[in-house]
Amino acid sequence: NVTDLPFVMALLYSDEKSVIDREIKVENLQNLSKNDLVDIFELDKCVSWISEHQLSRICLQFPDNLLQYSVDIAQHLEKKSCKQIYILGDTSYGSCCVDEVAASHVNADGIIHFGHSCLSTLSKLPVLYIFSKQHMNTEKFLNAISHLDRQSQVIVLYDTCYANYFDDTMFLNLQQLSTTMSHLIANSSPSSVDTEDPNVTKLGRQYFVDKDNVPVIYVYVCDSKQCRNLDNFVMSVSDATFYQFNPDTDTLSPVPPSSIIKKHLFLIEKVRDAQTVGILIGTLAAGQYLTAVNHVKSLCKKHAKKSYIISVGKPNVPKLANFPEIDVYVLISCPEMSLPNAKEFLQPIVHLIDVELALNPDRQWDNRINLEFSQLLLGGSEHIPCPDTVSSSMDISLLSNNVRVNGINPDSPEVEDCTSLAVRGKTTMAVITGREGLTGRSWQGLEPNLGLTPVSSVTEGRTGTPSSGYTSVESNERS
Repeated sequence: NVTDLPFVMALLYSDEKSVIDREIKVENLQNLSKNDLVDIFELDKCVSWISEHQLSRICLQFPDNLLQYSVDIAQHLEKKSCKQIYILGDTSYGSCCVDEVAASHVNADGIIHFGHSCLSTLSKLPVLYIFSKQHMNTEKFLNAISHLDRQSQVIVLYDTCYANYFDDTMFLNLQQLSTTMSHLIANSSPSSVDTEDPNVTKLGRQYFVDKDNVPVIYVYVCDSKQCRNLDNFVMSVSDATFYQFNPDTDTLSPVPPSSIIKKHLFLIEKVRDAQTVGILIGTLAAGQYLTAVNHVKSLCKKHAKKSYIISVGKPNVPKLANFPEIDVYVLISCPEMSLPNAKEFLQPIVHLIDVELALNPDRQWDNRINLEFSQLLLGGSEHIPCPDTVSSSMDISLLSNNVRVNGINPDSPEVEDCTSLAVRGKTTMAVITGREGLTGRSWQGLEPNLGLTPVSSVTEGRTGTPSSGYTSVESNERS
């Protein structure tokens, strides 16, 4: 028996040198007093919201850059509300999505989401959004808008960190400039002074459009990272002129057409060439995500493509490399989810719109890409039903120059999901299986070899840690 405590600790944990030498990238944020926390994070509003909804177990979700304030905020809310407060740090998927899965682990009945949000439609718990706040000079913003062409409608879209500037006062100021202000689909309804009901709901925003070909102004945080929401708007609205207002420099500049659209033309061809499709789960909170999964499975079945559901949490290159049989992945996620090192993945990753354009014969290319999958499903503004049967046709792949067959021959018998027999011609029979790709691997795991392995007594194995190495009874050398 080992009684030396330092020796035991060395076996259980990594050595202290590796911990000291480890580099952790942490964004330096200013230290805030308790009064500043109450004001910046609207803690009084949070307490009122908890009381109004009669909640008892509340989860606070923070992005990584706000975690340093999480304990103080949780203690304040727990003291003021006398309710159980939990902190959600490492989210299952993206920090912009409300993590209802993690909240369900503690049976929470409400979530307060801090920081930037994609505003994806939720399906279960009540949610309060507390957005980050950035500074904007409203006078220079209004002055920049006043110089735009007045012959067409101007619609103002804004990032969540500027939501506190777009209130009733801003609405009246923009109304004097004949400009329409959008509203976030979040905690509040449209402005109380707004006389027009919004007729467009897109990417977490609502606004009223009365003309075509409208220039759109989008106000966003100007930092080193691209604004995903702006890119998504540019791709999804092809007949509009976009402007970007930079609050850091107080300048208004036109936004060029997105070059990402050309990449989607390539991805559409990859979907058509694929024989095995992986449906990659990237959200468990957005409404209708299960409907989207079933829709992809239905489209694949109509084109005789195999489909597998892959759920691995946050996707990365090593995880997806475990499935080399997959030809292309379909990511079911919020529109703002981005995969780091996307170019390093072995297989291309596409979205539902790419699958629709590739496999739905009734959906035609119109130079627009909508990454909001809920809009493409039944009940969405851009839903186009797919025929029950897709006639068999042949064409040439633009990528491989090979002949490919689209759809299923209506005269052929329906193929089941499991192993089945299908008659080929009059005399030949072939086995068709939906699992042959995965079962055909050269290594499928440890073989049981029942009754073939000799019985042996228990022996002492190796001891140690990955950082310090391992030793065995036969050799004291660390490996």
